[in-house]
Amino acid sequence: MSVTLNAYNKLLNILPIERLYVILSMITTLDNTLQRALAERFDIPLPLSATALPSLTQPGRNGGLGLRSMALVAPAAKWASAAVVANDITHLTNNMNNLLPIVTDMMVCYNILANNGVEVADRPQGYHNQNNQDAADYEHKKKLGFFECKHYAIPNNPAHLTTFYNGDTNLPDLQRSLTKQQEDHLLQTLKESNQFLPSDKVRFNSIRLKPTAHFINHNSSRIILNNAHIAMGVRMRLGIHPLPAFNPHTCPLCLKDMSDNPYHALGCGKLKQTVVHARHDKACALIAEFARSCDAVATCTTRSDGSKGDTVPDGYIYLRNKSISFDVTGINTHFKSYETREARTNGGALKDREGAKIKTYRQHAADNDLEFIPVVIDLYGRCGDKAIKLFEDIALELTSIDSYRAPHINMSLTDFMIELSCIWQKFNARIISQWACKSRQVIYKRNNRR
Repeated sequence: MSVTLNAYNKLLNILPIERLYVILSMITTLDNTLQRALAERFDIPLPLSATALPSLTQPGRNGGLGLRSMALVAPAAKWASAAVVANDITHLTNNMNNLLPIVTDMMVCYNILANNGVEVADRPQGYHNQNNQDAADYEHKKKLGFFECKHYAIPNNPAHLTTFYNGDTNLPDLQRSLTKQQEDHLLQTLKESNQFLPSDKVRFNSIRLKPTAHFINHNSSRIILNNAHIAMGVRMRLGIHPLPAFNPHTCPLCLKDMSDNPYHALGCGKLKQTVVHARHDKACALIAEFARSCDAVATCTTRSDGSKGDTVPDGYIYLRNKSISFDVTGINTHFKSYETREARTNGGALKDREGAKIKTYRQHAADNDLEFIPVVIDLYGRCGDKAIKLFEDIALELTSIDSYRAPHINMSLTDFMIELSCIWQKFNARIISQWACKSRQVIYKRNNRR
């Protein structure tokens, strides 16, 4: 990482004095250095494929890891800086044939932004919108961190910079808007290309949801993830094999073809009675704990006491106004049947599994005057709509009454989602590691029989 820091410090010293066309090559070097550092930390094979690179450089809202490309940020920043001082540089920019650095830099920025999908408009006056939000609501959401930045375009002629934004010197969202448009354009271009496969669409459908990245952005105080746990999760989010050094075409345990599904280990039938069930039971216990912390009554059924059958749910939660039974299911959305459905409809695989679970437990719920809620979670940690609604109802149980518990004992919905993400990823890593160990053992035994 020292190489990365040295490169970054050198760039900061050069940025103020060098021309944009000069520092662009340095910025590209910085981007590559950061990618190499991350690849070394998480054992990621380089170079990254065309579908894996956006998962690294795109922001979290697009399903990326947030290692944003400075090659996109720098032109937006330079243009935004020029727009803020537009009134002071009018005498320089009126003549775009001027060879002064500020003018040539503006032309370089303008061409990069226009070619990277930033909207070009012909309005001579200030142009932006607030997504139909009034100013007070916009500022309130901005303070809370839940807002869409104002949308800005660039003029159809770079010489109009001094009038296009109506002389406004307060343009806090201009750089962000221009960067956002470039990132969205690059991602959309990838999605429309032949390189973007159904498996990539399924992956992006899940990882662009914020809760699936909790294990990266946050770390539960009770569940500590080590570098191996996070590394496997990062590789999965990039769409590359979680174990680059061990990638057989056929599963040594169940003998199924896994050439098109690098995540076969997470759904291998030979592991269901071991660590896969451990992940399931840990998630059930966490849901019950969350309900109890919100002053509800919750119990879990177990497999060891003989009461857990095919039509007995995983647990029961008793709220003030209703009684609920729930059952947790993890699905591998990269299995062919799920992948086809998910690629066709975002969230379709989760909805199908929810429907199947409801059909299975409908009679049990009716006989016991319960409302059955299926908790379906995919391999990235994305929860189905019914599960999210259940978690929200549990959280409301605490806020709707005066709790006798101390504040530090209660578990908030955010804390719960963080812990669920950490548990899911930790056990994903354990499942993959156990699959690899058992597979190597089987291969060794087969070779010794020959």
